[in-house]
Amino acid sequence: MKPSAFHAALCELELEPAQLRADPRGASWLPASLRRAADADPELSTLVAQFVDEELALFDDAAVVDDTCFAARVMARVPVERGVDRGRRQQILMFAYLCAGFVAATWFFGTRAAAEPMGIDSGQSTWAARWGDWWGDSWHAWLDALSVGGVAMVLALAVSLAGLLWPSEARVANG
Repeated sequence: MKPSAFHAALCELELEPAQLRADPRGASWLPASLRRAADADPELSTLVAQFVDEELALFDDAAVVDDTCFAARVMARVPVERGVDRGRRQQILMFAYLCAGFVAATWFFGTRAAAEPMGIDSGQSTWAARWGDWWGDSWHAWLDALSVGGVAMVLALAVSLAGLLWPSEARVANG
């Protein structure tokens, strides 16, 4: 029998580690045909011994050790990354909320100067007058709102990027 075929037949066996430890030569667990081949060929006998050693090593490595503090030890060794400090985060959020409020106020209320080119009577409240003609002639009102919103978004992104790139006091102090 070829060693490769012999090894494949050994790998097909379902064996418990206790069986392998009790009988490493395979007298009790090795099938008769494989046992005869191993007795006849010293190379196959050596292959049985290597197989037993490898299987026991795999089983011993796979054994789970009950370690209740493993996660705590790992987390203690992980370096702590500091993000944007609390003050900088509040500044960024405040600016974003102000921009959003400005866009909303411009869109809903507008100004009298923005209302007159759209043909809205300056005596009416502009947001109420816009709703009547919003889907008709006032396509440029949508463009105005989008452009103001776009500018506000670009400004908010620029401030956010500056907050990430500009070193804050907390990062400089921590090195």
